[in-house]
Amino acid sequence: MYKIIVFTHGDLSESLKKTAELISGRNDNVDFYGIPLGCDTAAMLGQVVNSIKMAEESDKDVLIFTDLFFGTPFNLLMTIVGKYKFSHIAGVNLPMLLEAMSMQDQKGLVFEDVVNDLVSKGKQTIVNCDKFVKDLVKKEG
Repeated sequence: MYKIIVFTHGDLSESLKKTAELISGRNDNVDFYGIPLGCDTAAMLGQVVNSIKMAEESDKDVLIFTDLFFGTPFNLLMTIVGKYKFSHIAGVNLPMLLEAMSMQDQKGLVFEDVVNDLVSKGKQTIVNCDKFVKDLVKKEG
C-alpha cells in the first residue's frame, strides 16, 4: 500500500480527482492539492508535507505526481527532497493516475518498480491518433 499525492497548478488536481473517482470510485489514499494564482505557496507545501508525514506514520510509501517538470509544484517539492521520503513523477496524466490507484492495494509489489512502470505506461498512453488512423487504414487497405 502506498499513498498518492497529486500536486498541480490551479484546478487540475481537483479535476483529476473528480475524473479518476468517476472511473474508479472514491479512494481515501489519494490526496489532491492545487496551487491557485497568488496563493501562499509555503502554506500549500506545508499541507503536502503534512500528508507525507501522515503516510510515513502509517509506514506507507509516498508517490507524488506533479503536472510540469520545473513548474511551481515540482520546484516546491525539490526544496524538501532528502527531508522526507517520497517518489516523484512529473507530467501526471489520467491514465497514469488510474494505473497508480489500481495498483495501490496489490501486495508483493516493489515500490521502485511501480514508479518505473508508471512512467513507462504514462509515455505509452500518449498517442498520435492521426498516425494511428493512417496505420489502421493502411493495414485494412
